[in-house]
Amino acid sequence: PSKSSSMPSVQKNLRTSDPTLDPSSSASKHPTSSPSKASSIIPTETGSSLPTSHPTLNPSSSASKHPTSFPSNASSFNPTKTDSSPPSGTLSTKPSGATSSIPSTGPSSNPSSSLSVNPSVTSSSVPTSAKTLTPTSDSTSLSSPRGYVFVPHTNYELSATEVSLLLKAMYEDSYAVEILLEDEDHVPTFGYGKGLKTSQGNWTGDVYTNTGLFFWPSGSTNTAFDPPYVHNRAKMLDNVHDGVAGYAAQSLVLHPETRPLLGGSLVDDAPEYVFEGVRLWAGAATATAPRGSVEAGRVLLVMPRVENAGAVFGIAAALKSLGVAVVPSGLAVDRLSTALKEKANSPRGAASKQILAAAEAGCIFSREKGVRFSDIGVLSSLLDRLTSTEISEIMNAAHLVVEEGNSVSNDAAAWASSLNIPMPESGGASWFGAVKQRELRFETWGTATEADIRKKYIAVLPYGGMKGLYLQNTGKNRGQKEESFRLNWHNTTYGKYYVRPADIMLKRSMAFSPGPDDYFPTKEEVERYHIWMKFDYQYDKKTSASGDWNVQCLDSSYFGSTWNAINKVLPMINDGQKANFFPMRWFIAEEVTEVPYVAGVSGSKVMRDRTHLSSVYLHGVASGMLTLATGGRSFVGDQPAYDLSSDAWQ
Repeated sequence: PSKSSSMPSVQKNLRTSDPTLDPSSSASKHPTSSPSKASSIIPTETGSSLPTSHPTLNPSSSASKHPTSFPSNASSFNPTKTDSSPPSGTLSTKPSGATSSIPSTGPSSNPSSSLSVNPSVTSSSVPTSAKTLTPTSDSTSLSSPRGYVFVPHTNYELSATEVSLLLKAMYEDSYAVEILLEDEDHVPTFGYGKGLKTSQGNWTGDVYTNTGLFFWPSGSTNTAFDPPYVHNRAKMLDNVHDGVAGYAAQSLVLHPETRPLLGGSLVDDAPEYVFEGVRLWAGAATATAPRGSVEAGRVLLVMPRVENAGAVFGIAAALKSLGVAVVPSGLAVDRLSTALKEKANSPRGAASKQILAAAEAGCIFSREKGVRFSDIGVLSSLLDRLTSTEISEIMNAAHLVVEEGNSVSNDAAAWASSLNIPMPESGGASWFGAVKQRELRFETWGTATEADIRKKYIAVLPYGGMKGLYLQNTGKNRGQKEESFRLNWHNTTYGKYYVRPADIMLKRSMAFSPGPDDYFPTKEEVERYHIWMKFDYQYDKKTSASGDWNVQCLDSSYFGSTWNAINKVLPMINDGQKANFFPMRWFIAEEVTEVPYVAGVSGSKVMRDRTHLSSVYLHGVASGMLTLATGGRSFVGDQPAYDLSSDAWQ
C-alpha cells in the first residue's frame, strides 16, 4: 500500500528481471525470479539505466521487426530539413469549454497560507526557508532554441492547446511547438472529458490518460468517430522520438494525469501507473540515445498543482536517466498573491485555466532562456481574462521557481527535500506479498475466469518449488444475496484446511455476478486469508483474438485497469483490507504491443472467445498474480549451493 515519509527517499532502480521488461530473463519462463522487493513498476534508484532488452526501448530487440519498434537511427535528433508549412488548425484566442479544478487537499489548500512572490506570506508546503529569488534579467532574444512536442491529454485542468499557443507567441515562432497527432485526418479533440473513444455497440470506452494513448493500436478498429479516425501508432512514436523538424534540441512535454474522471487524484491514487506511463513516453523519446547521454529536459514533466509535487518530483528523480525534468508550474501558482491564487482555484473558470497555462508556459520559457518573460503585450489577447499586472506576476513567479530549481541543479530529490515535500516510496494497488511456504492455499469467488486462472495456478506453482492447494469455490450463485452468502462463507467440507488462513481469495473487480463488485469482508473473514487478489475483467465482442478492445479500454472508466485500481482496490487497502491487484488490461496492452497476434505469423490469441482468455494469456496472468503473492521467490527451506553449470537448483 502507498506510503510516504517526511523526508524523500531516493528511488531505486527499475526492475531488471521483470518478465514484462526483460523477455530474456528467467522470469519470463516462470514466475519465481522476479525481484523480492515490491518495486516492479515504481523505479527506486536515481540514474540507473533501464533494461536494455525491453523491446519498446531497445531498437535492436526483436520488437524492431514489428510496427511497435522505434527508429534505430539517432540522426533524426538533428534534423537538417525544416518544415516549411505552418501548423494546421488555428484555435480561438478565447478558450471555450468550462473545466473544473481539483479541490486542493494538500497542505497549501488555504489561499491565505500561500507563499507569494511577497516573502511576507508563507506556505506550509513550502517552508519559509525557501529562497526568494529576484529575476536577474528579462527576455531578450525570442526565437525558440528547441522544438517542443506536447503529448495531448485529458488533463482535468487544461489542455496542451492552451499552453502551446502561449509558447508560440512568447518565442514568436509558430513552428517550434507541436501537439502530437494534431495534423492527422479526423483526429479527435483532446481536452477535458475528450479524446480517443472506442465503441462496441452499447459498450463504449474513453481514453482518460496518456498511457492509454501510448498503447492505442493502429487502425480504426472499434472506432467511435464518423468519419473514422485511423491511428498510426508507429508514426506517432516516430514524432515523439524525432521531435520538431528543424531544431537540434528537443523536449517532449508531458502532463501527469490528475485523474478525477477515474475517481481519484494524483495525490492519493495508485502511483505505479503514473510512474509507468511517464516511463513509457520518456523511453520512446530517448529510444536510441545511449544511456547516460540523455539531456536533462528531453522530457518535461509538468507539475499541475502543488499538491502533485511529491508524485511529480518522485517520478523525475526515478527517471532522471531518461532526461525527465520538472516544469514547476504548480509551485508558481502556489506562490501567487492570495487574490490571484483564489482566481486560479475557482471551479470551472476560464481565468483559472489561463493562469495555469501562463504559469506552465512561463516556467518552460524561463527554463530554456534563463530569463523572465516580460513582453506581456504579446500575451494579452490570449490571456484575455487576466490583466497585464496579473500576467506579469505569473511570469515573475514562474521565473522564481525555475531559479529555485537551478539552485539545486534541478535535482528532483534535492528540490523536494529542500521544500520538505515527501515523495511516494511505493506503489498503491499492486504490491509484493511474502507467501513462502511450500503449499499455496487459495479459494475462488465463483466465475469461469477465476476457475481458468485456478487451473493455471496449479500448473505454474511447481516452477517455484511450491504446490497449489485449491480449497473451494465460495459457492456464490446468482440467486444469493450478500446477507445469505456471508453466513455461508466457510461452511465447507474443507474445514481442516482452515487451521491457518488461506493465502489467496481470487475475485475479479468489476462486472461481477454473482454477488456485488464491492464486497468487503468482515473482520472474521479478514483473518482467514492473506491476500484478496483482484483483477479487471477482460471482455471483447469483436476483436478478442487481437486484444484491441481491451487495449483501447486500458484507462477508460469502469473497464480500465486504472479505474479498477482506484475504485475497487484502494478503498479496501485504505480500510485495512489485504487487497492486491493484477492489472489485466495493462498486461494485455504490454504483451500485444511487444508481440501482436498475427495468425500463423506471431504472437498468441489474447482471448479464445469474447469473455475468456486464451490458455497462453491465462498462464501469464497466473504467473503475474503468483509473483505478486510470493514476492517473486516462491521456494522456501535451505537453498542449495549455486551451481553455475546448471540451473537445476532453481
